[in-house]
Amino acid sequence: MRWAWLGVMAAIAVLLAWNGMSGRETGEEGVADGVADHRKSTAGGTAGDPAPEASMRTAPRSVGDRDGDGASSPDTLQAMVAWEHAYRSAIRRHLEARAAAGDAHAQLTLALVTLAPGGGLSDPTALERRGDAEAARRAASLARALDMAPDDPLVAWHVAEDCGHRLSSCDMQAALQRLRELDADNAAVWLPGLDKLLESGDVEALDRQLALFADAGRFDDLLASTGRLLAGQLADVPIPDPGADLRQGIGERMGLGRPMTVEELRYVPALGVWMEQAAAATTTGLSRACIGPAALADPALCRRAAARMGAGSSLVERAVGLVLQVQLTADRPEGARWREALRRHYWQYEQLMASAGGASPPGYLRRILADGEVAALEWRLARVGQAEPPAGWLPSNPRHRALVTTGRPPPGD
Repeated sequence: MRWAWLGVMAAIAVLLAWNGMSGRETGEEGVADGVADHRKSTAGGTAGDPAPEASMRTAPRSVGDRDGDGASSPDTLQAMVAWEHAYRSAIRRHLEARAAAGDAHAQLTLALVTLAPGGGLSDPTALERRGDAEAARRAASLARALDMAPDDPLVAWHVAEDCGHRLSSCDMQAALQRLRELDADNAAVWLPGLDKLLESGDVEALDRQLALFADAGRFDDLLASTGRLLAGQLADVPIPDPGADLRQGIGERMGLGRPMTVEELRYVPALGVWMEQAAAATTTGLSRACIGPAALADPALCRRAAARMGAGSSLVERAVGLVLQVQLTADRPEGARWREALRRHYWQYEQLMASAGGASPPGYLRRILADGEVAALEWRLARVGQAEPPAGWLPSNPRHRALVTTGRPPPGD
């Protein structure tokens, strides 16, 4: 028997053991530094999906595959599933009570978190029916959140995100326009649609949207805001006591080298939502608009937009913005400053690569949700004195090294 939630448990093991990135660069412009591959491998959602990158530390196909680790497999699995059922029931009661009291964000969280029990079925038709019922519940919860808070930007973000998915009758363009009306000073709402503008050849519209992105008062993307939402909404859910033996068994099965903490178990449901959101994020439009054969946007505007992206809270945003910016400023006086910022990014990236196999410190998962990927990573590295690169250090990857030293990819790249 397999339980879908164990896929999330396997994913959390990878994240806790190594939130690093694979060695292969990904993304249309090759600037995401493997972050996308790491996210794909950890966001599998269903036990049994192997990670696509053999070079990185991967989770077991399911927790039950790690026979011989700690407590007996059937006993540990049964205890895990029983605890998970109890916890998801507690989440549902807690959020429904808050929503009934008028908390639209609790209602939104009901739409985001999977609450259906993970196990007990093996018949494909029955599994499909349960999945359809859970999808319908989540769609109804999101529609209810919109009814409760029609002017809430975070609710509007998720409505726009789910148009054509959970909300099959939704008008995507109208939902995006409504989001922009509600949150116009948030740079993140101006990223969607850049690819379409680039393909249309409408340079004026492209520059106008890039200017709105670059000049907005803040940059708060859906991944960051959803992480904060989940961390806050789950923080005070009465969590069933897993007991020391179960925490030890889970930690052993997950390969953590220590018991899983209650806090880490608390945020297992949030992690699945967060990784789904991370896997769906797209940032290719900016790079395509500003560099390469299809580039149409104004170079000065691109430099402003790259600076904004390079200060993002996610690893992908940071990589996209800095790699773009060093190329745009390669022959400008400010280029040295941006190359140093990219050197620092690559240093932190390589420290994560080197930390594969070691468990991250307790509290790391909550920080990713509450503070964002970059802030959590810097906290993790600062604890061991690795936040800043030594003088003269250069990346080991030839492309990274060329970007840091010259602001350009190596010849033939």
